[in-house]
Formats: sequence, structure tokens, C-alpha cells
Amino acid sequence: DGPGWSTRKLGSGALVLAEFKLGEGIRQAAACKPFLLLLVTYLLQLAGLGCFSGALPYYAVHIRGGSGMTVTLLFVALNVSAIVTMPMWVRISRSTGKVRAYLASSVLLVFATAGLWFCDGETPDMLLYAQVCLMGLAFSGQQLFPFALLPDVLDADARTTGMPRQGMFTGLWTAGEKVGLALGGLVTGVVLSWTGFIASTGTAVAQPESALIGVRFTFTVLPALLVAASLLLLVQFRKAHAAGGGK
Repeated sequence: DGPGWSTRKLGSGALVLAEFKLGEGIRQAAACKPFLLLLVTYLLQLAGLGCFSGALPYYAVHIRGGSGMTVTLLFVALNVSAIVTMPMWVRISRSTGKVRAYLASSVLLVFATAGLWFCDGETPDMLLYAQVCLMGLAFSGQQLFPFALLPDVLDADARTTGMPRQGMFTGLWTAGEKVGLALGGLVTGVVLSWTGFIASTGTAVAQPESALIGVRFTFTVLPALLVAASLLLLVQFRKAHAAGGGK
């Protein structure tokens, strides 16, 4: 019984230590204002992306009358335009600074995503894909600048505190990414359920008007609102980052 008790005791101690480290990491992250603001900004934007991605299949089928191929083509349009335009954001950031470029891409993302509300089942395909490519251009900056700014924030924190906390903060950043995307998917499910969406397998089921509005709202307006909310934090991050010598 002795060895078994020792194993259980060790496991309990390891769990307590892990909880302590997590709690201490969150406490230290909260004390580092630039990191906290950047993290929550990115989390909100990822939640918006999660809503967009979660609602995309329903938008393609029930609003556009398409199929799985429509979903694929929309994702391709978004990601290819993001990849192609990423060097453009790099050049812009060299002349304006990373934070200003991040603000510009985020503002563009709000308007590009909200603009998809006007792309209904009657909108020509070319206009829809052009709007998605515009969103991809903005999405490119949203994917680039948080990761470009994170090392600057961590270096500034190390200089200020004298403590190398990069590993701990990077772990919290990774956890925040997962939380943001999961939150977006959760919100999508809640909104669709609340608006009366009828789930089905196989063939598409005729949806009530409220559910169709819910799909469009979750696909366009809700992501735009979440990114717009992140702008308030990003402005505060700009001030805190500048106070620490960042650009």
C-alpha cells in the first residue's frame, strides 16, 4: 500500500503545482498590460474568425444554395488573398509601424466582414468572391501583426522586469488562441439554436426566416462586432506599447 500511496501523493502534488503555475502565469500576464491587451485583442479577433468559419458552411448551403464545393472555394478565396497580400502589409508596417498597420488591417476587416451582409442568395458570384478577397486582404494583417508584435512585447517586458518570462507568456498565448476559436464556434452554435435553425444530416432542410437571418448575422455582423470591440483594446495597446518604447 505504501508505494501506491506515494504515487497518489506525487500525482496530487504535481496537480497542485500545475494549478499554481497556471494561476501565477495569469497573474503575471495581467500585470504586464501590453501583453494582456494584445492577447485579449487577438482572442476577440479569433472569436470573430471562429464565428465566420463556423457559419460559413450554413451560409454556403442555406443562403447561397451551394454545396461543399462552395465552402471550399470561399475558404480558398479568403486564404489565397491573405497569403498573396501579406508582403504588402510587411511593406506598410515598415513605413507606418506595426501597430498602426495592425489597426488599419483590423478596421478594414470590420468593414469587409460587415459588407458580406449584403451578399445574399441573389448576389453574383464574382461580387461575393471579390468581397471575400477583400476580407482576406484584411485577414492577412490580422494574422501577421499579433505575431510580429508579440516578440517586441516580450523583449520589452524582459528589459523592464529583468525576468525572462517569454516561455510562460507564449504558453498563455497559445491557450488564448484555442479559447478564442472555441468561443467563436460556441457562440455560432448558440446563435443558430436561438434563431431556430433546424439541424439535419444529408439533404438540406428548409429553414425558417429567423434561422436564415441568424446564419447571416453569425457569418457577417457578429464577427465584425467582435473585431470592432478588439479595436478599443488595440488603441489602448498602442498607448501602452509606445510607453514601453514600441512602435
